[in-house]
Amino acid sequence: MCGRFYLDAREDALKAALSLSALPALTPRYNIAPAQAILGVVAGEEGRVGRGFRWGLIPSWAKDAKFGTRTINARVETLADKPAVL
Repeated sequence: MCGRFYLDAREDALKAALSLSALPALTPRYNIAPAQAILGVVAGEEGRVGRGFRWGLIPSWAKDAKFGTRTINARVETLADKPAVL
């Protein structure tokens, strides 16, 4: 997985491309990092909607949400040996 990405699409283009019925107000962002808020798509009663999510994987056993920034570069090759990066 990459460590950063950007989002600079127009709202009307995103709604059309993702078949969204609702989308929060967006501003272009050019350096989105793990643990920051990102746009996600969920199925709602009124169809597919865009909403904010925290980017990252926080294992159920983690005691602190900051642990999610360490798992961003977890490797499939070591999955059997290391359940998460410590």
